[in-house]
Amino acid sequence: MLNTPKFKLKKQVHFLNKPLKFEFKNLFISLTKSAVDAYNAKWDDAAKDALDSLSAMGLQDTCEERGWLLITRSLTNAIFTLSTEHTDIFNEFSTCKSDIEDFCKRISDSLDSFEIELDEDFFSNPASLNFIIPFTEALKSWLIDLNIPDYKAHAIKSRFPMYFVYSLNQEWISNHENYKCLQTQINSPFTQATTQLSEWERYCSALQLDVVHGMFHEAFSLKDMFIWPRAYTITYIEKGSLRKQLRKAFWLKEELSIWLRKKDSKDAIRIISGGPGSGKSSFARMYAAELASNREINTIIIPLHRLKVKDDFEYAIDEFIEKHAKLSINPLKIDNIQSTLLIFDGLDELAMQGKVGAETAINFIRHVKEKISEHNNGHKTAKLLALIGGREIVIQAIMDDYRKEGQIIYLLPYTIEKNEFKEYTSDQLLSLDQRVEWWNRYQQFNGQKVTGLPTALNESKLRDVTSQPLLNYLVALSYQRGKIDFTKEQNLNTVYADLLEGVYERGYEQKHKSIEGISKKQFEQTLEDISLAVWHSDGRKASIQQIENKCNPAVLKSFADGA
Repeated sequence: MLNTPKFKLKKQVHFLNKPLKFEFKNLFISLTKSAVDAYNAKWDDAAKDALDSLSAMGLQDTCEERGWLLITRSLTNAIFTLSTEHTDIFNEFSTCKSDIEDFCKRISDSLDSFEIELDEDFFSNPASLNFIIPFTEALKSWLIDLNIPDYKAHAIKSRFPMYFVYSLNQEWISNHENYKCLQTQINSPFTQATTQLSEWERYCSALQLDVVHGMFHEAFSLKDMFIWPRAYTITYIEKGSLRKQLRKAFWLKEELSIWLRKKDSKDAIRIISGGPGSGKSSFARMYAAELASNREINTIIIPLHRLKVKDDFEYAIDEFIEKHAKLSINPLKIDNIQSTLLIFDGLDELAMQGKVGAETAINFIRHVKEKISEHNNGHKTAKLLALIGGREIVIQAIMDDYRKEGQIIYLLPYTIEKNEFKEYTSDQLLSLDQRVEWWNRYQQFNGQKVTGLPTALNESKLRDVTSQPLLNYLVALSYQRGKIDFTKEQNLNTVYADLLEGVYERGYEQKHKSIEGISKKQFEQTLEDISLAVWHSDGRKASIQQIENKCNPAVLKSFADGA
């Protein structure tokens, strides 16, 4: 990763709450009013009002005052962003136990006693700010007073530091003119190079924030629940005149890290193969966040649905980097840039679009190989590397292009049958049933007693289902509802039907505006019509016009009015 900018101040700057006293009481009152009526609340307006009140204070160009503005605006934006993600949780639980004014004053008083200190380590590790821990604890107290269960409050508050880091980067870049007096105390002024460093810092924080968002409207995140996968490559052993094929198993993250450290220009591509729901996209996001955190290598993750793959390859990459990653630096255009890893996620979506889509996906992989070779030509150390995820059917079509051992990696499920161990070089790694760890986390984050994988879900007919990350999560949701007897019902279609019913019931019980006056039958029919519109389009999305042509206008209007 490009060197992290060190904003070294000439001396430590202390930000006291006096005389510039930040009214935390008013902030939490505003949050409480929005949370208690979550679905009707105008979160964006409340956040804007809070931020505007900070900007209107007539601050002077002193480090103390501008530093105070930087931190408090970042805190305010972060807490509103995090809270907005959980309108469904607020709507389900929120009823303030205490008098709002009194409770928010108590929170404010507890925070006022803390001195905010900014030293030379702040910009390299802003989450370590001495104020963050008491602030997150105050946030948890606020959530609990809103009747949010303790386990949900803990999960939400644990994600706050990363939201603060991201908001801080956004605030610094978006309003850097406000902080010129801080810049004067930096070792060197902002040149084009240091501006690019700031962009990388913002992008890195965005990658890390991506994996701490609430997962499927839960209080916990992908990072909380993710189980780092095992994988294997095909290897061969010679026994006399016989050549036997075996599978070499390993921890995927560790194997890729070894590959990245070598940066071999002749071996700069890895392809991850796995079925639908096997965790390819989750791994791509988690691995990108990990690399962004340890700054091991410049990393850009590119969801292929945002890339115009039929355009010129370099133009498509350039457009994505500028419009979506918001980076002014393109690794395909700068020869002396440090090594960069491009992670391409979503090859499945290209392949799902019929014969043309499959050909597009195959041609895309081949085009990536050509461009990687072109950019690394003449360099011993790879300047550009690529990690690509795709389904087995697509990968099989390009296997002849990747004959070097280890280039194609196959994801392993959470659990492997013992009778399959003989196909691998070692069975020690395979004996671990990762479903147990997943269920331990799921129970912990749902405030339940940690007992591991439920016995009813360990039956042979469900092993194939629960061994796949996405299907395992869907089964867990259905199991939590308690409407299916899993000792008898072991049909995945039954699980899907139960989950759909759960979505409708949850929306109805919480009086979500979008389904007011809509029967369950109309709800299901509308979803079926939308699915049909998507299928008739490109298999992934449909235009509003296409949906309107398929759906009942009256029902669709109700959905739109409540959205």
